[in-house]
Amino acid sequence: DVLKTLVVVAGAVAVIFVNGYRAQDWIIWEVFELAREVQSLLSFPFILFANATLLRLLTGTIATGYDVSGILCQQLTPAQLQMLDKMAGKNAKANGANRAEGSAS
Repeated sequence: DVLKTLVVVAGAVAVIFVNGYRAQDWIIWEVFELAREVQSLLSFPFILFANATLLRLLTGTIATGYDVSGILCQQLTPAQLQMLDKMAGKNAKANGANRAEGSAS
């Protein structure tokens, strides 16, 4: 990326010197703006990494995170999250029933 930027800047400076533009000429700023646009267009392939599906295909990696115990693990899918919510609801009901039995005795 740095090499690409240096090449674009060198090209812009070469255009300015070859054509004999002076510091007062407005065209210098146009050349630098064009150089900035060219550099942005050359950076375009990096936009592919912004898409999660394409990122997985290009790099073969999976999303990870830390669980409540601080252990690194794979990120849960939406289906796994729903299953966890259901299990938490069942556990809450079971704990509520156990508390009711404990207070009754």
